[in-house]
Amino acid sequence: MKNYYYLFILFLLGAWGLQAQPTCDNPLIEIEDDIENYAAGDVTMQAAHWAIWPGATTGGIVSSDYASASLNSIKIDGNLGGQDVLLLLGDKTSGHYLLQFQLYVPTGNNAFLNLQHEMPTASAGFWGLDLFFNDGGEGVLDIPGGETSTFTFPQDTWFKVHLLLDIDNDQARLIVNQYTVDSWAFSKGYTNGGADYPSSSLSAINFYPIDGSYVFYIEDVKFWEIPAPEEGQYCYTAVELAEPDFYAVPDLACFGGGYDLDGADEGFAGYWFSYTPTEDGVLSISSCGGGIDSRGWIFSGDCQSLKTVGVNDDRCDTGLGDDYASYREAVVTAGTTYYIMWDDIWEAGGFGFELGFDAEEPAAGEFCQSAFPIVPGDYEILEITGNAAVAGPNINNTSSSTTSYSQSKWYKYIPTADGYMSISACEIAASDTHFFVYTGDCSSFEGLTQVAQNDNGCNPGDLTSSLDSITVQAGTAYLIEWIDRWDDEPFIWTLGFEPFAASTVNFSVDMQLETVDPAGVFIAGPFSGQQDLSMSDDDGDGVYSIELPLNNNATHTYKFKNGPDGFETINTSVGANCTIGSASDRFVEVAETDILLDEVCFGYCVSCATVDVTEAELEAGFKLFPNPATGFLNLRYDFDETINKLDIRLVDALGRQLRYLQRNDIQSGALEISLEGLPAGAYLLQLMADGAFVSRPFIVK
Repeated sequence: MKNYYYLFILFLLGAWGLQAQPTCDNPLIEIEDDIENYAAGDVTMQAAHWAIWPGATTGGIVSSDYASASLNSIKIDGNLGGQDVLLLLGDKTSGHYLLQFQLYVPTGNNAFLNLQHEMPTASAGFWGLDLFFNDGGEGVLDIPGGETSTFTFPQDTWFKVHLLLDIDNDQARLIVNQYTVDSWAFSKGYTNGGADYPSSSLSAINFYPIDGSYVFYIEDVKFWEIPAPEEGQYCYTAVELAEPDFYAVPDLACFGGGYDLDGADEGFAGYWFSYTPTEDGVLSISSCGGGIDSRGWIFSGDCQSLKTVGVNDDRCDTGLGDDYASYREAVVTAGTTYYIMWDDIWEAGGFGFELGFDAEEPAAGEFCQSAFPIVPGDYEILEITGNAAVAGPNINNTSSSTTSYSQSKWYKYIPTADGYMSISACEIAASDTHFFVYTGDCSSFEGLTQVAQNDNGCNPGDLTSSLDSITVQAGTAYLIEWIDRWDDEPFIWTLGFEPFAASTVNFSVDMQLETVDPAGVFIAGPFSGQQDLSMSDDDGDGVYSIELPLNNNATHTYKFKNGPDGFETINTSVGANCTIGSASDRFVEVAETDILLDEVCFGYCVSCATVDVTEAELEAGFKLFPNPATGFLNLRYDFDETINKLDIRLVDALGRQLRYLQRNDIQSGALEISLEGLPAGAYLLQLMADGAFVSRPFIVK
């Protein structure tokens, strides 16, 4: 009989042990508190997990002022005096946890909470984060060590806050109002006076009203132990992909998503991959034909500082006759690690996806990075085909979302004077248009700042877009994105610009002494943000021109460029010096009248006619000796002015080139030409400069 009891006890212990292991669907519940079963007043004596900071006098107040699913909530009110509330989390030193609660911040009020690594005392705290919800809807997350993240939240309504805390892997992540705010090392911490105090303990959340403007409410508190992260379930356990190929996504589970949740917390499960390209190019992810309604994300950075590169929900056929599968492209950089995440916003089943890569240059206009450079005028959009929309960003799974469901076409305008920019599709468009304007860095959503956007801004009842008087600054690149979220019909749009106080300056550069780069000739300076503005040669005479509005009563510096990397080096030995500053830039002083600048030679302060060397000058400017020669030939030159480029060729009697030398920006000097290996006979030394050509015979003995 004793053996039966012993076996029964072992069975119970084993069953308890199995039950005690958390799963994604059945986490271990540490706290689940809907604030429903408390009497009005201080909650401290009514539940073991609510406490008061040592030395304070008042705990959380059970209130019926505001409630979400229940009748009560915990009120934090800076007008009460002495209130300092702790939510005790059990002094954890290992494990993986999810804390969630709902928060309500009335208009005109603020909220504040912090994480305590260890149980505070009357004289010391051990902070792991500070979280501010400021009146106006802007929140601030302060992480020990100086890292700060901002976010938005709604006032006068309940919203969720989630904290994912993985003590064993030193990972923490905050989600507010359905969006991830940031991730960081859980152990970061500080104590009194801001002194560093790293800790791997989890003790409490402190809800503290800093002053009388801090009035807020807490409800539906849950604290769960969740499973240790498995491969692929979280960013920091991402599956590394060696090369573009087809890969399997298993069933989605646990809490590694959460970059856009819906109201029921769908989108919380995810599966992660990482890929590091060895070349610059375009990365693509595709679940087309995968048989499931999916949503895919692309991020850059590392898991504690992720930047959003792209997201797509519906783009292509699942293989079941609908367009709920996902496709997204992104411009990527060699050596940078990118993370791909698939979440369960719609379905949690497994599927296959393709990781693609193209090393070609990004197609013009298809990406923010390859936006068409434009000037004021009319532009026709026949089709929007880019798979790299930012569209706000506005990311959710509702019909109002633009980012996840749009294709886009990109343009870039750099005003050279301060003024007003206008964008309009009112006159020659019948489709439902929508545009956005940004400044900043194209490499991530977070790098861009939205300046303006318009959906239906033309006449009342029209679906076309228009916006006037967008204030712009000289030298700033403005990125204009048109999306097809509502319609994909062709249309024409107009870019306008009206300077505040500017004059028109006409620049001309003669390229006859240069081999023009296939990419073209450009001008760049502070007025263009040092970005290239394309010049044109309409009549094919080798002179490139551009007309630009520049701010009045200012000195503007600039240089011409032969190709994207071909900044000119200006030779000031001919004519008056036309440069200023340590970079030896050209300059123009603009008062309040238009200016037509003299045509100049590329790399000089004067015209190419002044720079040109005649054949007589070239002939008279050099001496060749000895002649006949043995072993080497000396060339001594002394010209009246600097020669931009001198080509020297040694040819035989049949015209075959045997030696070639080039000297740039020379006026006087000497050089020695080796004759080693040349058989005895007659040869020619040919000199070419600025279109002039001379030839001098000599004999090798």
